[in-house]
Amino acid sequence: IVSLLDHDAPERRAAAAIILGELAVDSSEALDALRRAIKRTDDAELRLRGAEALGASGTQTIVKDLRPLLKDPDPRVQKMAKHVLATSEAISTGDIATMLDSKDDKQRVGAIAVLGARGGPAERRTLIEQLNGASNRIGEAVVEALEPMLSGLEDHEMHGALEDLRTLIDAELLEDAALAGRVVELLS
Repeated sequence: IVSLLDHDAPERRAAAAIILGELAVDSSEALDALRRAIKRTDDAELRLRGAEALGASGTQTIVKDLRPLLKDPDPRVQKMAKHVLATSEAISTGDIATMLDSKDDKQRVGAIAVLGARGGPAERRTLIEQLNGASNRIGEAVVEALEPMLSGLEDHEMHGALEDLRTLIDAELLEDAALAGRVVELLS
């Protein structure tokens, strides 16, 4: 099956990745072949299915493997990478938070989206911390990730979330008036 990832026919390559994902392979040969597959610039479907298969494998290098796909030219591949990173049990919030240190705003925005998809208290705090000194683009991505998180909270959970946000309402921390306005909207 692994050798089919290099087949001439794109549908066979994608099928091989799907099968490897269903089998949740963890052999080094299969994982290396999937890592090569997600780097193929000529086959978006293979990158998408390869990302899904790597996620199913539970590999400990999933963040490193999928990080480049967060800025893939195909939005479907980006979406799959975010989904895998958001749902993988092999990834801690800390792993994703390290992606926030990237100098590439697309990767940072992708990591913010993943943290938002996870939606837990630790993810919420990590997102809120990103507002400190954030550019408008990053700040907007954080606010967009926080909105659905906050709307789904129970009353007792909302109190902690609001306290986390209130600590940021400081003229020195939120110098962008539009971003400050969005944060205030989150509080109301």
